[in-house]
Amino acid sequence: MLLRTDSAVVGVESKLTETLRVHRPVVWRAPYHDPRMKTLLPGGWSDVFAASLDGSWQPKYLGVEQLVKHALAVRSRFADEELRLVYVWWEPTNADELPEVTGHRSELDELRDRLGDSSPRLHALTYSDLFAEWAASGPGAFPDHLDQLAERYAISV
Repeated sequence: MLLRTDSAVVGVESKLTETLRVHRPVVWRAPYHDPRMKTLLPGGWSDVFAASLDGSWQPKYLGVEQLVKHALAVRSRFADEELRLVYVWWEPTNADELPEVTGHRSELDELRDRLGDSSPRLHALTYSDLFAEWAASGPGAFPDHLDQLAERYAISV
């Protein structure tokens, strides 16, 4: 999804259960290997892209390739604007018991470290964090829907 505000362009990547299984690295097609592609991304994003292309960093649970592709898309079209990429994913209520979840969290922390303040700026949060932010936006902001969403997705595996 792509959103535009008065101050920013925001891309959104959403995951449900994909982070609970081992991610098979994507084989990058030939156009992505063109040296000009890396020039579209600054700083940390360029480094993450290069590491994914050469296979030197291939997270086990985090689909970093999709995030790089989204970063490339927003940078190539809106390079002169404030850019953000929101990554939101679901975790079960027993998340701390699952090595897949803790592995995904660790890889996401590493991605944040690698990216630093690069544009687009990465904002990552779970759906439960997102629902809590929405709830804090005030009573009546999301009538009934928020409680229904939180109830539906508050399950363990």
